[in-house]
Amino acid sequence: MIKIFSGTASLLIAISISAYLITFNGGLSDNHTKWGEFGAYIAGTLGTFLTLSSIIMVYIFNKNQITENNNSEKLTRLETRAEHILNVMYEWSVKNHSMLPALERLLEDLDWQKSDVKNSQSDCYMYVRNEKLDKNIVLKSGDAFVILSTYISLTNKEKAKKALIDDDISFIKTDLDTFKAQAGYLVEIVKYMMSRGYDIFLARHMISIIYARIELLHSIEYVDENLYHNIGIIQSLPKKDNSAIMSDVIERLTEDLNSYNRTNNYPFGNYKFNSKEIKFIDLTPNNDSALYSYVIKDCRYNVEYKRSPDEIWVKVN
Repeated sequence: MIKIFSGTASLLIAISISAYLITFNGGLSDNHTKWGEFGAYIAGTLGTFLTLSSIIMVYIFNKNQITENNNSEKLTRLETRAEHILNVMYEWSVKNHSMLPALERLLEDLDWQKSDVKNSQSDCYMYVRNEKLDKNIVLKSGDAFVILSTYISLTNKEKAKKALIDDDISFIKTDLDTFKAQAGYLVEIVKYMMSRGYDIFLARHMISIIYARIELLHSIEYVDENLYHNIGIIQSLPKKDNSAIMSDVIERLTEDLNSYNRTNNYPFGNYKFNSKEIKFIDLTPNNDSALYSYVIKDCRYNVEYKRSPDEIWVKVN
């Protein structure tokens, strides 16, 4: 809008001066009266428009400033909300409640004979050993994810998935459902924050806190695919060792490509990639995890590069 007013003002000024010069035979005058007449002409033809334009531009500037301040305040509130959710999830996961009933149900389902079990409970740890199977279980607190991962390690993923529907380990279903709901809310907040310029490094840090547990739930098909892939996309972004603000994905990928090229003795040539010449091409999902490979194109040489989830760059063509 400001550009439109500036362009219009410049055009009208040029037209007014040209019309005056053409009508009154052009040229500069050394007569004070002539200059006074010219000033009156400009004031009469452009004064009102320029004054109105100034008022509108000031209004637009103030409105944009207010919007920017409001967005900043909203991001701050959302960050506080996201951190609160993470704190709630953390406090829930480490709460110390009785492990013995949960462990007994787990062992019964696995056909461990009680006579073969030795256990001791101190603080928030429980150690169980099956002498016949020569296997140990160490559980910390009543964390549903520790119980679930232990169950999967002693059985299989298909049985764990069925157990949540039936009665074997359904006693942790409520906790897992709560975590899924909180994770979904957190991801939606983080996505919105990123769309409003929130630092990618900080967003990635928030998501990394819940990533491993989401992967565990996905392994038994107990988490929404959309949530799983949204987390994977954010988690796949290049890491940053400091919290420097860099909200643009292309800049982040370009910096990571330059770092990889430099660290590995310039496999892609002894030059520095420019983010202004880099174009985002595609996201390729990894079948073994939620992580993605990023594909970008160096438009200067028409070459594509792919970044795998294990942070290795390769030339595609």
